[in-house]
Amino acid sequence: MADLLSIGTSGVRTYQRSLATVGNNIANVDSEGYSKQRLDMNQDTGVQKNNLTPGSGVISSAVKRAYDEFATGALRSSTAGLNAQESLYDQTRKLENIIGDTSLSLTNAIDRFFEAANALSTTPSSASSREYFLSEAQFVASRFKMLSDQMEQLREDAFTELASNAKTIGSLASQIAKVNEGLLGKKLVNDQPNGMLDQRDRLLQELSELTDFTIFEKENGSVDVYLGKNNQTNTLVDGVRGYTLSIEESEQDPNSAVVILDPYGSPRPVSNIAGGKVSGISTFINDPLRQTQNNLDEIAKVFVSSVNDIQTSGLDATGSYGRELFSFIDESKRPSTQIQVLLKGADEVATGAPLVVNQGGSSTTLSIASWQGNSTDSVRSGEKIIQDLWITDDSLTDFTANDNAPAFVMPGNQINDVSLDIDADGGNAHIDIYTRSGKHLFSTGKADPADIVKQIAGFDADATYDASELNASGADSFLDMFRITDNGDDTYTLNVDGQPPMDLIVFVREGTASFSGGWYESSVELTQANISRETQISFTTENQYQVVDVTSGSVIGSYDYEFGDEIAFNGWVAKVDNVPTTGDVFTVGKNTYPKGDNRNALTMAALQSNRDVFQGRGTFGELYADTINDLGSIVVQASISRDAQQVLVDEAKERRDGVSAVSLDEEAADLLRFQQAYQASAQVIQMANKMFDAIIQLR
Repeated sequence: MADLLSIGTSGVRTYQRSLATVGNNIANVDSEGYSKQRLDMNQDTGVQKNNLTPGSGVISSAVKRAYDEFATGALRSSTAGLNAQESLYDQTRKLENIIGDTSLSLTNAIDRFFEAANALSTTPSSASSREYFLSEAQFVASRFKMLSDQMEQLREDAFTELASNAKTIGSLASQIAKVNEGLLGKKLVNDQPNGMLDQRDRLLQELSELTDFTIFEKENGSVDVYLGKNNQTNTLVDGVRGYTLSIEESEQDPNSAVVILDPYGSPRPVSNIAGGKVSGISTFINDPLRQTQNNLDEIAKVFVSSVNDIQTSGLDATGSYGRELFSFIDESKRPSTQIQVLLKGADEVATGAPLVVNQGGSSTTLSIASWQGNSTDSVRSGEKIIQDLWITDDSLTDFTANDNAPAFVMPGNQINDVSLDIDADGGNAHIDIYTRSGKHLFSTGKADPADIVKQIAGFDADATYDASELNASGADSFLDMFRITDNGDDTYTLNVDGQPPMDLIVFVREGTASFSGGWYESSVELTQANISRETQISFTTENQYQVVDVTSGSVIGSYDYEFGDEIAFNGWVAKVDNVPTTGDVFTVGKNTYPKGDNRNALTMAALQSNRDVFQGRGTFGELYADTINDLGSIVVQASISRDAQQVLVDEAKERRDGVSAVSLDEEAADLLRFQQAYQASAQVIQMANKMFDAIIQLR
C-alpha cells in the first residue's frame, strides 16, 4: 500500500510542478526574450527485484528551457545584417531627398546662372543685365552652401547616432559581463537559472541590432564576445569585464568615422564590423555621404575656377581685364560652403574679349575662337623644364651633348626676367637656343645649326630655320626682349627682359655645358600683355602663312596651312572662316571697346555645356545628375538587401520561435493534460487510503 501511496504522491508533486511551469509560460507569453520551459520528468524505477515489481512513480529532475543554439545564432546574424542595411537605407534616403529635390537642386541654380550669362550676351552694355548676372552668381553661391550645410548637418546627426549606438554597445557589454558574473556559481550550463540564461540571450539579441559579433560560450553558460564575424581579437566582453566603444573622426580623413574599442584603456580601431546599425551608419558616413560631399566640392571648385578663368580672360566695361568673380572665404574648409562673390559693381563683369581682328580687306574672315591662355607651345613628352632642373645651388651643371633632344626647356609664359649664365667649357661645348618654330636666338657658333630644325625632336612639324635675329640684343633681338653678353673665356649671359610668350628650347650638341642664374615667377599681367600683343598674320600662299609681332617687327615663324587648321599664338586661337587667298593679311590687337562686346559673355554661357572642364566626364549638370544617380543606386541596392535580410530574419525568428516561443494553444492543451494527470494522481492517493482503510476494518 505504501508503494501505491508513494506513486500517487510523486505524480501529484510532479504534475503540480508541471502546472506551475505551464502557468509561468502563460504568464510570460509577451515577455521579450523569454524561452518556454518544460519540467523534465523521468520514470522512478526504484529497486525492481523481478518483473512483478512496478516502478516507484515519477521524478522531476529540472525545469529546462526550450533552446536551439543554431536557430538563436542565425537570428542574431540575420538581425545584424538587417539593421545594417536598414540604417544604410534610411540615412542614404535622407541624403537623396536633400540633393534630389528639384526645387533645391544645384542644377537649377547653375542653370539660372548660365541663363543670366546668356541674357547678358544679348545686351552686354545693359547695367540691369549685368546686375542680374551678379545676383544669379550670388544665388548659385548660396545654393552650394545650403546643400553643403545640409549634408554636414546630416553627417553630424549620423555621428551623434553612431556615438549613441557605441555607448549602448558599451552598456550591453557591461550587462553581459554582469550576467557572466552571476553564472560563475555553477559549473555547468544545465545547472544555471533559466531566467539568467534568457537574460544573457536577450542582451546578445539586443547587441546584434547594433553590431555583428562572435561569441565563445563556456561550460557554465558565460560568454566571451568579440566584435566582427569569425573573429577572436577585438574583445568586447571578456568574462566579467565589458569594454566600451567610441566613435572618432579618422586622422587621414576627418569626414570618415572610425570605431575605437576600449578608448580609455588600450584604444585600437576596429574595421571588421560588417553588421548592425553601427556598420550601416559607418558605411553611410564613409562611403555615400563622403563621396557625395566630395562630388559637390569638386563641382564647386571646377565651377569657380572655370568661371574665374573666363571672367579674368575678358575685359570689363572699363577696358581692364576682369577680376575673379568668385573666391573661397576659407580654403581650409569645404569649398562648397565657402564660395563668395567678389565683384561689387556691374561694370566689373567682363563681357568683352580682349582681342579684335582687323580683317584688312582680306577675302575671308579670321575669327578669334579662344583667348583663355590656350597655346600650342607646351612641354612635350620626355622634355625637362628649367624649373625642375634648378637645384639648391641655383645651377644646372654638366649637360653632356645630345643630338636627339633638348637639354631643357624654358616654357612660355611661365618664367619672367630670366638671367641665364652659360659656360661653354672653354669652347668645347656647342650650345643653341631656339623657339619651336625654328627661330635661332643664341649659338656659341661652333657648328652649323641649320639642319637641327629638321633632325631633332622638340620643334614644330612645319618649323623653318630662321637665323635673322641670331645672337642679337636689345631692339635688334627677337621681340626686343633678349640681351646677350659675351663675358669672355667662352662664358655668356642671356637676359630675357619680360616674359617670353613661347617656349625656348636649349640644346647642347657638343661637349659639356653648365648653366646658372635665376628668374622671377610668371606674372598674370605680363601674360595678359602677351595675349594682347599686336600680331599680324599674312598668307604668303593659300597653304602657308607668316606670323609677325608688329611692335618689334620680329617674324615669329612661317607655318603650313590647310583649311580648317587652327592658328595659335600668344595664348589665343583663331580660325579662318573660308579658304584664304595669297595676300590676305589679318591683324590681331587689343579690344578698345569691350563694354558692348558680348564674346566673353557667350563663352561664359557656353560653359554650361562644356564637358572638357571635367576631362570629358560631363557638364556641371551631368556630374550633379550622376551624383544623384549613384546615390539612387545605393538606395535601391540597400532596399533590396534590406528586404532580403528581412526574409532571413523572419525565417530565423520562425525557427527560433518554433522551439522557444510560448504557444497559448499548446500551453492550454498542456494545462488540461497536466490537470487531468494531477487529478488522476490524487485519485491514486485516495485509492491507497481506501485500501488502507479496508484493511483496518478487517478487525
